Amino acid sequence: MISRHTQNIQTTYPQSGWVEQEPENLLATVKQVAAAVLAPLPSGTVVLAAGLANPGESVLAWDAHSGQPLTPVLVWSDTRSSVTCDRLRAEELEPQIVERSGLRLDPYFCAAKFAWLLEHNRAVQDALSGGSLRLCTLDAWISYQLSGEYVTDHSTASRTQLYHQEQGGWDSQLLAIFGVPETALPEIRPGLSPLGILHLEPYRVPWTAALLDQVAALAGNGCLTPGDVKVTYGTGAFVLAQAGPAYPASTSGLLRTVGLSQAQNRAFILDGGVYSAGSALQWLERLGLLSHASAAAVLAEQASGARVRFLPAFSGLGAPWWNSEARGVLSGLSGETTQAEIVRGVLDGIASCVTDILEQMNQTTIAPQRVRADGGLAQNRYLMQRQADLSGLVIERSSEHEATALGMALLAGISAGTLDWAQVRTRTASMQTFSPTLPESERQHERARWRDWLTQAVALPHG
Repeated sequence: MISRHTQNIQTTYPQSGWVEQEPENLLATVKQVAAAVLAPLPSGTVVLAAGLANPGESVLAWDAHSGQPLTPVLVWSDTRSSVTCDRLRAEELEPQIVERSGLRLDPYFCAAKFAWLLEHNRAVQDALSGGSLRLCTLDAWISYQLSGEYVTDHSTASRTQLYHQEQGGWDSQLLAIFGVPETALPEIRPGLSPLGILHLEPYRVPWTAALLDQVAALAGNGCLTPGDVKVTYGTGAFVLAQAGPAYPASTSGLLRTVGLSQAQNRAFILDGGVYSAGSALQWLERLGLLSHASAAAVLAEQASGARVRFLPAFSGLGAPWWNSEARGVLSGLSGETTQAEIVRGVLDGIASCVTDILEQMNQTTIAPQRVRADGGLAQNRYLMQRQADLSGLVIERSSEHEATALGMALLAGISAGTLDWAQVRTRTASMQTFSPTLPESERQHERARWRDWLTQAVALPHG
């Protein structure tokens, strides 16, 4: 590691369920971070490769004539398009959508967000009439601004719900269902391939890899073999498993999408996400119950009172439950409940929801015994031990908590021919292990109580 830099992107919440970012601010931030990373390099350094990872389900519209955004970024957790999903479900189109896209009909994915913008945004409608409309994920917007190439990769395209998973391209029937013109979408290219030249002043850098962030994190965790599983604990917690080159059979509650893609082949993944993880600790900070996320482990370990229950569903429930109307629930409070019990309850809720996904994976051909973990929240030792105890699995914490960035850099090197897979395995081998300590009978009892409580919590009315 020679250089790293991190910068937050401002996120706003204009109304309930709406989550937005400003496209120009986001682009400026990417440029600033790149400049800060490149600054320490000696004059005359040749940069051989660069990779770009993106969150996959965040979208925006922009105008091809001006190059300017027409909308804010609708962040992946934005749920305003629930009404679109409800309409399509009422029209009995969900089975066809699931069969062709491999994805549940849910506002999490891009297609419903695109349809909502086409229906409700006048600037988008005008650009469509004028033939200049572009609808895309963040990678295509950023790459166009930095390279002039309007492209995306198979892993990101497979998250739009407009991509035919088996055939490997934009699907005419899905485009028609959501009312999205193919002319507005980027070209799909293999994720590991020459993609253009990124203009990162003062450098012109070969752009050799583009991927969904969670696919990059798989590689950054050394999960390269079918059956390998990782959890990235960031704003949300995302569980991914390598499924191999064959399109996976239908799996109840889990998503089937594309992982790595090269000129002649694609690999597939199974995944599920908990939408509120790090964001739940940020919520505790805003309430004044936590000074900083790094203090959460100490507080949770100090908790001695009755366990508090928490459902991390600020933006709905994802896999395996798929309830976009669910919202966060905090219960079990008494007059004796302390700050520590609430913090512990939030961490327990995150670990419980991740375990729900791991148990669903166990019902497929993937039967995880060990799980790699990365992300900012993976540094929380209480959460890692609790994850091991509730899942009954060994949790291996990556020594590099920014596994997405590491994986993206390694894969860019693979694509450029400057690294090989043996080097990737070596670079991602270091880890810290958390083994289960809870007796199996007690673990099963805790899991049964969680499922009973979850059923009641999701059924609560939300105004």
